[in-house]
Amino acid sequence: MLDLLTIGTDNQISQDSIEGIKKEFGLNSCRKHGSNYDFNEVFTKNGEHFFCLRTGPKFPNNPQASLWINPSRFTSHAEVRSIVIPLMGSDCFLNRIDFCSDLSVDHSEILARVRVKNKRKRTDYDSGARATGQYYGKRSHIIVIYDKAYQLQKLGARETFVRSKIKPTTLTRIEVRLNKYKSMETNFNKLETYQDYDPFKQVEIVDFDISENFKEKERFKAEYLRELSSKIGFHQAYKTLNSDNNFSKTWSRFVSSSTLNNQLRETHFKSLSKYFGE
Repeated sequence: MLDLLTIGTDNQISQDSIEGIKKEFGLNSCRKHGSNYDFNEVFTKNGEHFFCLRTGPKFPNNPQASLWINPSRFTSHAEVRSIVIPLMGSDCFLNRIDFCSDLSVDHSEILARVRVKNKRKRTDYDSGARATGQYYGKRSHIIVIYDKAYQLQKLGARETFVRSKIKPTTLTRIEVRLNKYKSMETNFNKLETYQDYDPFKQVEIVDFDISENFKEKERFKAEYLRELSSKIGFHQAYKTLNSDNNFSKTWSRFVSSSTLNNQLRETHFKSLSKYFGE
């Protein structure tokens, strides 16, 4: 599903258009000063974050304003357009687009079984007690895998979101973040072209295969791969064992593609189809 759109414009945003959107959707707003912008205007409804409008760029080459909006909080793309176009103008453009899909699998298990192809750099972050997420790649194209259940529980504890929502105890989110330099389309009016785009093509989730027919040496290697992956993650294990570019020959027979790969994509495309009204 679409998780975040950052939309830029070179147009001036009028106060009349802001007030019109607030009235139409029954929104409240407050201004918050930020380090990179003169202010952020945060729009909320019934206590929930609706979207954020940023104006007054710190750097001259930045767009005059940008809108941060989460499409998953809306019923359809038509509803999002009814906010974006009046505020940003018909010539607005995408600065960043995030896709995500959730799996009802523990984050630690996903970490032990996932590899992100063509991404050497992995950065971990934690809650202080354990790892809760990983970044793969660099700024223009980042894949994030994190413990969504932990995040929801933490947000619930801070009482930032609707309190009546049931928080899952096991949920891992895989998120793909593309900025405008890596996006295939930056025209907001052509966002529908992403309906056939697979943002998770670099994500590979595996099952470990330890066959009863393996000889003792093969079984030892298969168990070693699984144990190493459980400690440092399959991504890092692959990187370590592929130092001689020989993983596919020596180790690949001990893993197979997981059905979670299909589930990841099916969830995403089903959500997109619903969002675009197909």
